[in-house]
Amino acid sequence: MELKAVVAPAPYQKGAELLMVEARPETLVAEERSPMHLCVVIDRSSSMTGRPLSLVGRAVQILSARLQAGDYLALILFDETAEEVLPMTRLDGSDLEGLEEWIGPIRVGQGTDLEGALVLAARSFEGQYVRGAQRRVLLISDGFPSQGATQIGQFRNLGHRLMEDQGVSISTVAMGEEANHAILESLVGPGSGNFYAVHDSGGLAGALAAELDAARSAIAMSAELYVEVGPGLKSLRLLQSYSNAPHAEGLVVHLGPIAAGVPRVILGRVESDRSQRMGSVKLFWQGLAGKEAAIAPIEWVDEMDEVAARQLRREMGLLHMITAEEHYWRWQERDPARARGYLAKAREWLQTLASENLLPADLLNLHRVRLSDTSDRLEIGVGMSGQFAISRRPRALPAPGVDSEH
Repeated sequence: MELKAVVAPAPYQKGAELLMVEARPETLVAEERSPMHLCVVIDRSSSMTGRPLSLVGRAVQILSARLQAGDYLALILFDETAEEVLPMTRLDGSDLEGLEEWIGPIRVGQGTDLEGALVLAARSFEGQYVRGAQRRVLLISDGFPSQGATQIGQFRNLGHRLMEDQGVSISTVAMGEEANHAILESLVGPGSGNFYAVHDSGGLAGALAAELDAARSAIAMSAELYVEVGPGLKSLRLLQSYSNAPHAEGLVVHLGPIAAGVPRVILGRVESDRSQRMGSVKLFWQGLAGKEAAIAPIEWVDEMDEVAARQLRREMGLLHMITAEEHYWRWQERDPARARGYLAKAREWLQTLASENLLPADLLNLHRVRLSDTSDRLEIGVGMSGQFAISRRPRALPAPGVDSEH
């Protein structure tokens, strides 16, 4: 794992400085890929009746086709109660062929105890260790809990707690056009899993394929970044909402799993004195061969090379765009006019990214479509009154933990 850390002038904000830490993992060959250690949690409550529940059957077929002998799998179905229909099991060929039989005909129930289902899912990993594998929960739901925890903050805390205390990463699949994205996305902490919005069979197939590939390619589990703040750094404020805590020399940032070949960028706003030592960063993780570590000094640079400068501009542009979107969702019920202003600001940042050629065409188009859909929701009132939908964010970049006007 290559680790770099620099303090540099912030793009788009005159006079500001940023700390950029980049962890660049190596790629994997097919023989090195890790087994899955997966618990699939399926919502069978009455709100899933119709197309969402019909897609669940398709999800099981896709899982059967993509899981491999030697993978570990548990299955949980839930409504007002959670039922473990398959305890954590090492799969062989016959298990894969009989996966649909384990679930059987799905009986629609009343009530939705989402919290209870996730707690049961976390227990399915207890007392087990699979070398090189990441504990992962895949939740398939429309996101409307009716008992137990029901608030966004409660689920955000639950996702953080399962990741920090038990090393369990949560990915969520929002089923159907009316799914409660806000609840389902709140479970997905930075450095944890991924959030997918699915409306049809094709979208479901793509989401599950991406999720299983990401889980299988993880090469650094439980990664933690220690930022040692030297006398040259007067202050540091993390710009992304990674779980973090102070330590004797600075800040420890919980990054969770890191996938092979996918650089992880951590950003912080700083005030510096370049005449003094900036400090260092240390990265610790559980690798395929055991515990591993990397260390790098924090260096002040007046001017980055072209590749690094473009990367920093891209990451900051995305952060500004996402910040504007978060303000939009914060205000869309209380003050629609103000919300429109934030949405316009998000579009301005997307246009900046486009004009500087910082995003590939396919990703740029995805952002444009999403922002257009967000605008349509505001105009027709879809998702108001407690059923609002937080826009889907780039998986490589968590939502910022700052409340700033841009």
